[in-house]
Amino acid sequence: MRKKHPKASDRAAFNYALISMVSMDDPGLVILPTHRLIHNYTAKAPGQILADAAEYFEVTSLPDRKALEVALSLATADDRRIGFYDGSYHLLRLKSAEVMGRIVPDRAVEWCRLDVSILHELAIERVMGITKAQVEAKTYLDYCRDLDQALAEVDAGGATCLFILNPTRIVEVKACSDKGEKMPQKSTDFYPKMISGLVMLDLGANERL
Repeated sequence: MRKKHPKASDRAAFNYALISMVSMDDPGLVILPTHRLIHNYTAKAPGQILADAAEYFEVTSLPDRKALEVALSLATADDRRIGFYDGSYHLLRLKSAEVMGRIVPDRAVEWCRLDVSILHELAIERVMGITKAQVEAKTYLDYCRDLDQALAEVDAGGATCLFILNPTRIVEVKACSDKGEKMPQKSTDFYPKMISGLVMLDLGANERL
């Protein structure tokens, strides 16, 4: 718009963007988890993924989904837990937070403690050998917010396995923001969503603010 209207005022509407500000302390604001569905991945079988994950995680087999949900609910800032499903349920508990500091020393401690950071840096990249470029291109990975749907995809053979995540905590987002860190991709599915079209901004060249 600036190229099309070089003489437009600095107050032209197209120089501005609408934003919405919501208090992080609002009790109605939550973050929903976004799970990672692995598909078309043949470098390692699920059993080998779990075996190799033991370098970084304490791996425990669980009898059913309920047991996994209970185990995940016990996670704390110092006890990071990720679920894994390949037809059976497994819990991955990070052995030591220090490993993240060694692998990504340029990132803030708060970022290194995020479940999503741990999953991608350790399990997806180092254990499975999936690169950041492949993650970006979704070569072997899809994001799924509906856990029932994701589990069914594995059961139907449409996916190799599934990483099940706890939701990111609001306090973790704040801690990362305070350190100037950007949140990892697909880690902040805030709910509820703004109603699309509730407020609109005319970007016409003659509109002034």
